Amino acid sequence: MSDITRPELSLREEIAISRERAKYHRDTDIWPEHDNATFEEYLKRFGAVLNGIPLLERLKTAPSVTVVDLMSDTKALVSLFKDLPQKDKLGIAVGLKDNRTDEEKKSDESLGVHVVAGDLTDPATWRNLNHELNGRKATLIVESARAGLGALPASGGFYAVMAQRAWNLLSEDGGILLAELENPLTLSDYGINPRKQAERLNQNGVPSAVNLGSRGNTLVRLQRNPESPSRLPLT
Repeated sequence: MSDITRPELSLREEIAISRERAKYHRDTDIWPEHDNATFEEYLKRFGAVLNGIPLLERLKTAPSVTVVDLMSDTKALVSLFKDLPQKDKLGIAVGLKDNRTDEEKKSDESLGVHVVAGDLTDPATWRNLNHELNGRKATLIVESARAGLGALPASGGFYAVMAQRAWNLLSEDGGILLAELENPLTLSDYGINPRKQAERLNQNGVPSAVNLGSRGNTLVRLQRNPESPSRLPLT
């Protein structure tokens, strides 16, 4: 794989290298895309940006629930969906490949949990995710890739594109996006100031919070309301 210095690359080149890296991890089965967290662990991890929002209670009392977990397997969704009383619920985990056994697939499907296998740098993965959603909008989108973050393009432009794609999938009725990003120093190298971005978002109809999580990674929460803009004011 290429060892070109990352800050010198264009977004197109960064995506090309990330896809090369993703193919390598698919072939070797060592993709560092998640840490097998449960949903309860997600709640603890993102507690600093939830700011007291009773997220689990909201999910349990909503008429229907749609949750997307990016760069993950189905473990967190399964742990959540076992506790949700709704019959109308859909969970989608997006990861490079589907490593589940046939028995696990059958069990997950009984809970309303599915997998979209693909690379987030590939637009086809987002098209497949939209197809799986079949017109539904997400109550919650989570991304907590941890080690997998290092496999993504080192580009503020890429982060902006991914944020907008996730935003497009969120419900306008209070849909929440929880994302774990690189540490602030790394984000600064990408031209991203997370605190200033959060201020801009809050000033433009996007309730937001940002905080440093464990291991120094940056935690972000965005909420989409009826009055929120269709385009995120990130630039």
